[in-house]
Amino acid sequence: MVDVARHRWRVGSGDTLLLTEGSGLDLTFLALVPVLQVVSERRDGEPEGEVEYVTTLSLGDAIRLPEGSTLERFMYSLRCVSNLGRPWLHMRHKARISGSDLETLKESRIAWDRSVFFGLLSRLPPPWRAVLEAESRVRSAYEASESFSSRPRPEPAKELLSLLEALLLVPAQIGADVERMWTDALGEILVNTDVMTSDGEREPWNLRMFLSVASSSAEQLAISWNAVRELPYGANLADSKVQWRPHRW
Repeated sequence: MVDVARHRWRVGSGDTLLLTEGSGLDLTFLALVPVLQVVSERRDGEPEGEVEYVTTLSLGDAIRLPEGSTLERFMYSLRCVSNLGRPWLHMRHKARISGSDLETLKESRIAWDRSVFFGLLSRLPPPWRAVLEAESRVRSAYEASESFSSRPRPEPAKELLSLLEALLLVPAQIGADVERMWTDALGEILVNTDVMTSDGEREPWNLRMFLSVASSSAEQLAISWNAVRELPYGANLADSKVQWRPHRW
């Protein structure tokens, strides 16, 4: 393999090349290739005064990565990714990534804690996200107080799951439980019920529609949610060195 560029390629024998194709979230990790030998030379280029570096690599046998190894699938599992808004920026040509990330791709190992946490967080409605952040600040302030006990803090993924259960699953189950009784007792009152918003404004709600949807979807939500709950969460925040607060979502 021969590379010609205006800057010296900082690659050495013993390194591993990560071959990719595509762009954006569709970027696909294809193979890992060991570098056996590197020969680099400097030469004058065109126009006059320009300098080129010619790097010749001797490569070993490629190790094909599992099919479907895309950036969209692994972006939350790779430690080199901190910009979750545009994770492909970390995968530019000749960028260096850690050996642990190479092992993650080689073993097709998903970090379920980060994947569930950031995957759900990115789709969380702004008001719910504000609740999560407020609870996090309150918890941090409590932990800093003298009355705080030494109980371990829940991992971020489980913290978020608990919030979503309170905001989504519990209301759905309550709605399913009371749908028939409320419909029979209140009838048309459910169709146009005024509620007070946080801004002090009145807002009409159709509670009959909510109860109908809750009744039909509560069981399905519970099945899917149980599957999420049973994922192999195992990262210990204190020991894993996982970055839970990237600089950009």
